[in-house]
Amino acid sequence: MRLFVGYIQRIVMGLLQQRFNRLLEFIPIMRQSRLGEARG
Repeated sequence: MRLFVGYIQRIVMGLLQQRFNRLLEFIPIMRQSRLGEARG
């Protein structure tokens, strides 16, 4: 049973990390576009 829980945790953590990495990639783009709008 513990192995099963550990397996699920590993999958969930992997998915969260993927989402987090995408957010980190996306945030600078959003900042740049907002700055561009403010300047324009």
